[in-house]
Amino acid sequence: MCMSNEELEKIVEEVAKDFGYNEAHADFEAFKDFKIRWSRTSEWISMQVSDYLNTADVWILESIMRTLFSKISGKKANYSDEVCGWFLSDRFLAANQPRYIERCRGLSRTTMGRNRDLQDCIDRLVERGLYEPVDHMVIGWEPSRPSKVLGSGSPLMKVVTVAGFMDSPDFPEEIMDYVVFAQLMRASMGFRPDNSHRNEELSDLLDRYPKRADLERRIERMGLRMRRSVPGALTRLFTVRR
Repeated sequence: MCMSNEELEKIVEEVAKDFGYNEAHADFEAFKDFKIRWSRTSEWISMQVSDYLNTADVWILESIMRTLFSKISGKKANYSDEVCGWFLSDRFLAANQPRYIERCRGLSRTTMGRNRDLQDCIDRLVERGLYEPVDHMVIGWEPSRPSKVLGSGSPLMKVVTVAGFMDSPDFPEEIMDYVVFAQLMRASMGFRPDNSHRNEELSDLLDRYPKRADLERRIERMGLRMRRSVPGALTRLFTVRR
């Protein structure tokens, strides 16, 4: 059962009162990526909360809010092991991965494109010992758009998207394999509510790929680009709007 906006606002009001706010408002919003936005004065606060949280138990949401309000007030605070464990749970993924996929507009529901099958890339990576399949990982084609970004990977939702313009018999297979590998590495990294050393960890994973530097130079010469930071919740768990 999903939590209502009224239940959410009650939790936020109770926590906000403990941090000196006289008035608090909160609504669930259907953001594609996981985030919480807020605006505030010294007396009131208004929040837009990702609806990926509306399946959380009350105590999980209250714990998140108490940590978040501590951070807003300038105090050092960490999200509890229980909260982080919930983000990593099968329950969270089962409730929210389908919603995230639905919000990836036009994402294919199959690895098979018109000319290429992404499963073939995965099979080659597995055969070379570069990738070990992860449970519940989803990979699909994005619609062809005027974009230079080759793909994305969500560690929180375990979803990999690959740019649709690569679904061409003329696109180099060796570059496609590297792109799929890179996004699978991102999406396999697991959740952590901060970004400390995450990009370094990703770079270490990508260094396992033979001739990585050469492939990335070829990608750059083609006028295309790879994402350089770990996306989504790993970059920053919450988005601030003051």
